[in-house]
Amino acid sequence: MIELSPWLRALLALFSLAAGVTDWRRRLIPNYITIPALAAGFLLQTAQHGLAGLKDASLGMAAAAAITIPLYLLRGLGGGDVKMMAAAGAIAGPLNFLYLFVLNAVIGGVGAVALVLYKAALWPRCATWPSFSAKWQCCGRRIRAARSSLSRIRKRSRCRVASSLRRRRDCCCFCDQ
Repeated sequence: MIELSPWLRALLALFSLAAGVTDWRRRLIPNYITIPALAAGFLLQTAQHGLAGLKDASLGMAAAAAITIPLYLLRGLGGGDVKMMAAAGAIAGPLNFLYLFVLNAVIGGVGAVALVLYKAALWPRCATWPSFSAKWQCCGRRIRAARSSLSRIRKRSRCRVASSLRRRRDCCCFCDQ
């Protein structure tokens, strides 16, 4: 791992904190965070290391794009995540970015498992059932009921669009219920 200067470490920490907080709160990483961080990464790398720094920033951004764009196309990441990782690659350089990506994947995996366990709101409601299979059956009924109500909501919204195009009494679905 190549040692980063204090300025690059500070920029990476500040950028990661800002992107993490907005992603946690709004599930969105806005461009006003990622684009300035990308530009600052290029500027600081170039100012500190000259053309070699520009090359490192470009290769770091390319490494980030090579890893995250396929994940974006598979819908594993959002567009803001791709831009965030490109900015991190420009700040850290290609080798440091690979370390950051692996660390990010491990921490993200642990966080995802913790979130799934925390958000399992169906499980505590079924915790009073006597057996394990009865718990899963109870939770399965709740999941099926939630899916059913979601499909009714979708049908109603389609009906509202259709009824705006024609008279409401001609609407064939159950939007009046």
